[in-house]
Amino acid sequence: MRTHIYTGLIAIVLFIGSSCNTKNDNRQICTVVEPEVNEFALSYEYFAKQGDPINRAEFPYLISATDLHSQMEVNTLILDLRSRKNYEGSHIYGAVYVPMNKLLFYLQTKEKPDKYYKIVLVCYSGQSASYATALLRFAGHHNVYALEYGMSSWEQKTAQSKWLKNTKQSYTATKEIVTGSSKNKYPTVTTKKTSGKQIVNQKIVQLLSEGYKKAS
Repeated sequence: MRTHIYTGLIAIVLFIGSSCNTKNDNRQICTVVEPEVNEFALSYEYFAKQGDPINRAEFPYLISATDLHSQMEVNTLILDLRSRKNYEGSHIYGAVYVPMNKLLFYLQTKEKPDKYYKIVLVCYSGQSASYATALLRFAGHHNVYALEYGMSSWEQKTAQSKWLKNTKQSYTATKEIVTGSSKNKYPTVTTKKTSGKQIVNQKIVQLLSEGYKKAS
């Protein structure tokens, strides 16, 4: 059973004030204090308007190689996140090479995402694509999916070099339960942006640039 991502909306507190000092020549010099922006609350509000991308029936937004093959002609955009060298070596027919750190920019400036039935992200084994898919879903792109197991499920060459040789049994018998406090503090978000969309987009660009390995 998935844990609902939303915990309750926190209040937005904006402080507007001013202070004035009187100089010797009776001139008043006033300093206006800009409103304090609670960036976390603004981004939370934006998330709420986008809907809950986690607790949906189609979660976790994966598409198998078989299903992708059958839907390639149904207005589907395929974006390849691998290195340019690997992309040029072989890629799914019609796939467009887009570096992961340029992904959101590409969708905002080079395409009209809503016109596609599905946008499928492709990486080596599915991990980076799944991570990027989750971030883009939070940004409001609800037609984005990750190719399950990435190019490793599409062609044998990638499966051999990126998947099978790295398969291990080291963690199959381990289990770790992590517990935390129920009174966690909300994170501090500082982007210098003033709208929820701007704040979220900037953080998503940062996370896409860092990649899923840092998050894991």
